[in-house]
Amino acid sequence: MGTTDELSSAIGFAREFINNSEISSELERIQCILQDLQSSVATPRDHSRESLLEKSKWNVNHLVDLELWIDNHSQYLPPLKNFILPVIQSLIQSLIQSLIQSLIQSLIELLSKFIYSFE
Repeated sequence: MGTTDELSSAIGFAREFINNSEISSELERIQCILQDLQSSVATPRDHSRESLLEKSKWNVNHLVDLELWIDNHSQYLPPLKNFILPVIQSLIQSLIQSLIQSLIQSLIELLSKFIYSFE
């Protein structure tokens, strides 16, 4: 789950440069969602107490929230015209997007190995 740690660190770094309280709050919420994800993945399903399994159960609504935020904020981004990003905000944004893609790929691989109910 190193990718989630890297992503959370990058988000925390980005938050230092965000002057918009709504976006900063969403980023903080994403960091909390990443913690929930780590808890869910790290809890052994086959030999954990029922109370711990319930506490660490993944909430599919996290994904819905993330998708809505991505759609909402993506509409305000200028189109990418080159792959060399000249400003620090664009660099941070690119780093976070890259880490998110890596995390999603890791989750797909993990979930394909372990069937888990998202209800």
